[in-house]
Amino acid sequence: MTQVVYIGGVEGGATHSKLVICDQSGKVLASAKGPSTNHWMVGIPEVAKRIDTMAREAKAQANIPETHRLSAMGLCLSGAEQDATNKELENYLKTHYPDVADRYMVGSDTVGSIATASNVGGMVIISGTGSNTLLRNPDGSTYGCGGWGHMIGDEGSGECSKN
Repeated sequence: MTQVVYIGGVEGGATHSKLVICDQSGKVLASAKGPSTNHWMVGIPEVAKRIDTMAREAKAQANIPETHRLSAMGLCLSGAEQDATNKELENYLKTHYPDVADRYMVGSDTVGSIATASNVGGMVIISGTGSNTLLRNPDGSTYGCGGWGHMIGDEGSGECSKN
């Protein structure tokens, strides 16, 4: 019997987040909304808990048993700019919430935006609660600014522009 493949993805912001579950053809089966998944604001344990909560809600909508692990989960999160903390989040999820997914890809919300639009690179500017900019060239080189979070200095963000 072949295992059914389910893939999850989270677009995680400093204010709110959304998780979707797709089948192997890319059809969206379910989604769930949740609060911030920026680990600088709420900590890695809380981010993992919030991802688990959204995953459980979406699995229930899609009639997927809670204990059925998604084949893979992409986490494109606000504040996920450093490989070390991204790996820490991945390990925390695997240890404390083993039923969420088999594999993870954790990266910045800018990386997810570009990957969604093009496989050869591009540029994204995020101006929400915080701000972040990334240019990814076809050769893989990147240049960026921002991404430190609205509490440190994201002068181009929607939050700061209110002042």
